[in-house]
Amino acid sequence: MEKIHEIWKDGMIRVSVIEKHSVPRMGLQKVLAGDDAITVIDAVDGPWDFAPEETDVVLFSYCSVCDMPAIGTVSDLAKKYRTVVYSGKETPFSLLSYRDINVRALLHQSEPDESLHEAVRAAAAGNLGDAVASSAVSLPGLSQRESLVLTLISEGYTNDQMARRIGISKHTVDTYIRRIRSKLKLGNRAQLACAAMNLANS
Repeated sequence: MEKIHEIWKDGMIRVSVIEKHSVPRMGLQKVLAGDDAITVIDAVDGPWDFAPEETDVVLFSYCSVCDMPAIGTVSDLAKKYRTVVYSGKETPFSLLSYRDINVRALLHQSEPDESLHEAVRAAAAGNLGDAVASSAVSLPGLSQRESLVLTLISEGYTNDQMARRIGISKHTVDTYIRRIRSKLKLGNRAQLACAAMNLANS
C-alpha cells in the first residue's frame, strides 16, 4: 500500500532523491531547494538507501540508458511511495509503462525547474502533475492537459474520476472535453476514446 504521511503538518514536503551520480544528485538538491514548500531529507545513489519513515515523495533520477532502472524497481517504489521519475532527455524509456505502474510524474531533464517543483507538489497531494501529460497520447493542436484528458477518456475514466486523478474540478474537466471535441471535430465520448486508442496503437 502506498505510504502516505500527513504531508502538510509542518508545511514541508519531504523528498528523498535517488541518483547514481554525485553531480546531478547535488544539482537536483539545489533545484528542489528553490521551492519553499520542499525539503530534501535524503540524497542517495541507489534505491532503498533513503530514510523511509520520513519520505513523502521519492524523486528517482537517471541520466543515461546505462543507468536506466528496471521497471520492477520503480514499480516497487511506486507501490510504497509517491514517486516522480526524472530522466535524461536522450533516454528512450517507455513513458506509458511508467504511468501504468502508478508513477506520479515523468519528466525529462530538459524541463524547467518549475516543472519539477510542480511535479513534486502534485505527487505529494496524490495527483498527477502537468508533466505526466508527456506520457499521454498527443494530437496536433491539443495542449498537454487536453492530451492527458483524452488519454484518460480512452482508459474509461469518468469526468468525476478524471477530476480527482488530475486534481482539478469536474467543471474544468468538462471544459477540456468541450475544447477537445471542438478541436478534433468529434461529436461524442466514444469517438474521442477511439481517436485516442487509434493514436496510441499507431
